[in-house]
Amino acid sequence: MGELIVRVIKGLNLVIGDHIVRSSDPYVVIRLGEQTRKTRVKKKTLNPIWDEGFTFTDVSYRDYSLVTVEVFDEDRFPKFKQKDFLGNAEIDLQPLLEESYPMATGKKVVAQSNNIYLAKDSLIVQHNHGRIVQDVCLKLGGVKSGLLEMRLEWQPKG
Repeated sequence: MGELIVRVIKGLNLVIGDHIVRSSDPYVVIRLGEQTRKTRVKKKTLNPIWDEGFTFTDVSYRDYSLVTVEVFDEDRFPKFKQKDFLGNAEIDLQPLLEESYPMATGKKVVAQSNNIYLAKDSLIVQHNHGRIVQDVCLKLGGVKSGLLEMRLEWQPKG
């Protein structure tokens, strides 16, 4: 068991959700098991900076293996209650969580071969007090373009 902190840093070159103004009002939805978190909406940008962290508690090494990320465009007209899809990705937590059993450091997660959504290789590094960190750059799936930069921090209990 432990705690997972997912920091959504920024989006790059997101697709246009509102073709009238040729921009988007993006936000990110993060899911881990039954837990869901959502960033704030960033108005009129294809390159949003969120820098928001979300804590997922009571994360079990055996129960959770994927973080699902979806990016949407908030509709300016609430009566439509429609959200435009701006892409999605999944992050395999196994390489990160395995670093704490046993403690190790410097594991490289190779883009494409380990995760089709990774835009570039990622390094998992152990920090003070057993905290394990992985910075990821994700290619958003289901759309023509878009990257999402995030940081995962795993703090095992005990």
